[in-house]
Amino acid sequence: MGLAACGNQTSSTVTKAHSDTSNSSVSSPSKPQKKQHAQSSKIQQHTKPEKAQEHSVLGTSRSATSSPSPTPSSKMCRASELTARLSEGAGAGAGSQYPYLVLTNTGTRTCIERGFPGVSLQANGTQIGAAANRDASIAPRTLHLKPGQSAYSELAIVNAANYPSAHCSPQQADSMVVYPPDQRESIRIPTSQFTGCASRDNTILTVRALQAGRGE
Repeated sequence: MGLAACGNQTSSTVTKAHSDTSNSSVSSPSKPQKKQHAQSSKIQQHTKPEKAQEHSVLGTSRSATSSPSPTPSSKMCRASELTARLSEGAGAGAGSQYPYLVLTNTGTRTCIERGFPGVSLQANGTQIGAAANRDASIAPRTLHLKPGQSAYSELAIVNAANYPSAHCSPQQADSMVVYPPDQRESIRIPTSQFTGCASRDNTILTVRALQAGRGE
């Protein structure tokens, strides 16, 4: 699984589409040592919405509060209320990268995040291969994000070169598409740090449930 390292931030956009990431199977990759072999590539950052195409299926100095109880969908954070970026996270190693996906509430109300964001790689407006599988090693919590607060999800991204080219059909990504939980609009993070497998038979991405804070 592969990761992007820290650095500059670029803007991303929100898109509309149906998600298929959250329906992926569960896997539990081992987490690498913090900052191990961190690459010198730059951190990618997003901004706000644009109309979406196809996808597959979280800051600031303050952390969100959490509780185990579910909440009404009307309270959930909308894509248009969030910005998204990739931080260095746990660095890279063993043929994978382990960035954190950070979602920040840039709206004017307190909203809720709970569960798994949908994540996929994209090139030229088209999804590359399968959406991220869910790693259930962290239980979902209900996170109340006040304006300016953030939540994050730990990602694992496998280097496509780990797979036989004939079975993977590697393709360079130009963005990562993120669907906040229970949302049909997405946020696009421009990034050229990852290569996906056009074949859906290979699992490139894994995502964990959102946690309070920025993961730093």
